[in-house]
Amino acid sequence: MRRLLEDLKERHSLSVKLLLFGSERRYSRTLELAVFRIIQEAVNNVQKHAESSGATVKLELHPQQVLAVIQDDGKGFDPEMAMENKEHYGLLNMRERAQVLKGDLQVNSVLGKGTEINVVIPVGEEGRTHGENKSSYC
Repeated sequence: MRRLLEDLKERHSLSVKLLLFGSERRYSRTLELAVFRIIQEAVNNVQKHAESSGATVKLELHPQQVLAVIQDDGKGFDPEMAMENKEHYGLLNMRERAQVLKGDLQVNSVLGKGTEINVVIPVGEEGRTHGENKSSYC
């Protein structure tokens, strides 16, 4: 995750602040990859579409759930129209990734005021791993 955000800053001059809460821990590879891909798509969308100078990714790691919030101060958009647009799959892919793991993804955006994406994914028995204490996606 840190590498992704550093790359966005170096290549596209997009500053993304990472706020990490909770103890870094390992989750299942499926859960870690889903959260990473959702955040990756969201920050790439900020870089491509938002016309924002920066964004914030808040990641909360809990034993029972993972919460991610991605915010920008860009131009915003109409989420309903974007979800209905058959040519743009990013938001649909993010929502499907969350739903496969029984999670939820909400998109809040106001024209001229930016966008906030909230993702909550529960950690079921299949989402837990034992052993190492550092998460691979941070």
